[in-house]
Amino acid sequence: MKIYGIIITGHGNFAGGLQETIELVLGHFNNIKYVNFKEGNSLDIFKEKLKSAIEELSFENIICLTDIQGGTPYSTAVILNSELEKNIKVLSGCNFPMIVSALDECDTDKSIDLIIEDIIQFGREGIDIFKVKKKSEIEFDGI
Repeated sequence: MKIYGIIITGHGNFAGGLQETIELVLGHFNNIKYVNFKEGNSLDIFKEKLKSAIEELSFENIICLTDIQGGTPYSTAVILNSELEKNIKVLSGCNFPMIVSALDECDTDKSIDLIIEDIIQFGREGIDIFKVKKKSEIEFDGI
């Protein structure tokens, strides 16, 4: 049984782009809502869209993954946490590994705080740089 809902939000088409990626790679999930903060949206319109998405999720606990700490989507989610009767955990720096972790942890018996720690750690571990190896560094076992 899923113990929390997930909101993905950010500037521009951040949430919509991640939605396309998630659905292409992992499929559709009923416990995720996506909310874009598009150019031209007023703060009031965005806040109403985000509030609506949170209320559509029938979970007491909501994990809100945002693009930028302190940005409008992040700040609006923090404000809604104090206004709504839900436990909303707001995280910034959202990347695909964080979403995979959030989806993977949905059916666990862990506390929401431990789940948040896991999501952040998985997100950090998903950041890397490709390094070209010299031919002399490549091991070849043969056939």
